[in-house]
Amino acid sequence: MNRPSTENGGDDRRMLPVALILWISCLVSHDLFVRIHARRPAGTSAAGERSDTVLRMAAKDAFIGDALRTGMVVGSMALACVVVLLLSSIALLRRHRSMWRRISVWFGAWGMMLGVCAFAASSGLLSSLASDGAQWHDPAWSLAREHAAQVEITAVIRTPGTTSDIRQAACQSDISIRSLTYRSLTVPSGARARMFVSEAMCSRLERGSMVKASGVLRQARFGPTPLWVVGARTDAVTVRRPPHPIRRAVHAMQSSFFRATDRLSDQGRVLVPGLTVGVLGQEIVGERTREPVDDTYAILLERRFSHSGIMHLMAVSGGHFVLVAGMVKRALSRMHASRRICSIAVAGAQIALAGAMYPSDSVVRALVTGLLNASALFVGRRPQPLSALCWSVIMVLLVAPGMSRSLGFALSCSAVLGIVLCSAMIRSRLPLFIPRPLAAVVSATCAAQLFTAPLQALIDDGLPLASVPANMVVAPFVGCATVAGLVALLVSPLSEQAGFVACWIASCGTAVMKWCADLFGSGHVLPVPMAGSPGGMVIVVAMQAAAIAPVIVVSRIRRRQPIATLSGECHHPSPLSRIAAGQALWWRETLDVFARPWGRL
Repeated sequence: MNRPSTENGGDDRRMLPVALILWISCLVSHDLFVRIHARRPAGTSAAGERSDTVLRMAAKDAFIGDALRTGMVVGSMALACVVVLLLSSIALLRRHRSMWRRISVWFGAWGMMLGVCAFAASSGLLSSLASDGAQWHDPAWSLAREHAAQVEITAVIRTPGTTSDIRQAACQSDISIRSLTYRSLTVPSGARARMFVSEAMCSRLERGSMVKASGVLRQARFGPTPLWVVGARTDAVTVRRPPHPIRRAVHAMQSSFFRATDRLSDQGRVLVPGLTVGVLGQEIVGERTREPVDDTYAILLERRFSHSGIMHLMAVSGGHFVLVAGMVKRALSRMHASRRICSIAVAGAQIALAGAMYPSDSVVRALVTGLLNASALFVGRRPQPLSALCWSVIMVLLVAPGMSRSLGFALSCSAVLGIVLCSAMIRSRLPLFIPRPLAAVVSATCAAQLFTAPLQALIDDGLPLASVPANMVVAPFVGCATVAGLVALLVSPLSEQAGFVACWIASCGTAVMKWCADLFGSGHVLPVPMAGSPGGMVIVVAMQAAAIAPVIVVSRIRRRQPIATLSGECHHPSPLSRIAAGQALWWRETLDVFARPWGRL
């Protein structure tokens, strides 16, 4: 098979506008849905019905949400099939030049691009409306909109128990409600909520278990989870069904690992669990061999990590999956395993890693991207980071449109996007100022910071000025400490002493990170006006554009070369002509992709 000479899979940007438009359409659709339904005053129904009557009506109409979700998914799949068939038909007609000339008049590169973008926008709109509609018609949501009510629920634990964010409880966990009982009326539900329980009930919050709990159902006061269930009694939680054996094995492995980390110094007790499984040590609940870490020390340490720009190390991201995939590939290559066996093993290792980590949105993004890369290895294609990221975003948002409002998911995607798009360009220019071995670390940090800084303005009051030197210092130790932490997670159930040794090695790396946070995290923050709002994000983008635009303009002028025409004259191509040429090239390559399966027939 002859591929175009201009093919560069690592820089394939065809799906980038599709992913961005899909993301924007999900956000706009959700905002419109909220604005339309926010006109109804809180605490009153449409006609002033009692809460139990409203609950009965919601139970009868709950099928509307499921029908909306199913219909929108089927409609999106049907539209996708239509687009694929259209592209395949055009690719076949392309072989007939006379017919292709007529078709090309109607369907040009720009026309098809606009059509695909319109399809992405409509898919995001439909999927987000389906998700919001199903949530709106859920009985739990209908009751919580009326008032806070004492209920009994049957739910599945989605996340392990962690320390509570409110004073009325000791620990918390995210749940998926299966049924809801209010005033002797039991109705099914599919809402997600956060459950708060007392200290005596914390040991029952095992991920994957089904529990029966009683508490006050109400709308959340803060946080990403919209509903809260606050336990009212000490016997509020009873286990109806234990977790799956695999979940129980994971829980036992994590418990052994946490007991091993409990023997470390305070910084190791806080940072090693965060670096390994994505949850800081002071947030862990369960059996402890020592007193908990002092809250003031943990808060100060977390703040210094944030101000130094290395807080991202305490979240499970693509780095964990890249390390595991690399180790599996090297091990199987020494055994001369085939490419397909290697890809299956890599996919299995990444699924197992995701199951052992604390669930988060960044883990979902990293897992989907890793599975796409493993699929590319299975069919014998080179990995395409940008294309894999775009397809990961598209797949996740179509299945769970609510992820478009997740800052964790957005930070993970923006960091990867910045590294893929700008890291190579920055690395090629840095050797003029710093040694070449440091250029790779600095370029990756600068590229990720460039794309994540606007989002950080929505979370923090300032931007870390020392993030680049801080990441340069800790970069040589992150990989070794992460590997040691993962080894400790695996061996702790077998030998607690061996797990402690591996945890101690990981704590040596986190000690360097703490020293770096103490050095660079004391006041090195640039205050951002209007922080915590879209205005702050706009200000950060404007500051970045003002700083980068002159550099880009100068480099473009230097690289701009005149093109000789047939008459011998020279001219400079305009930006629009370059964009048109690029679109035509992408159009031809896309049609070639759809024409290859037919050519094999």
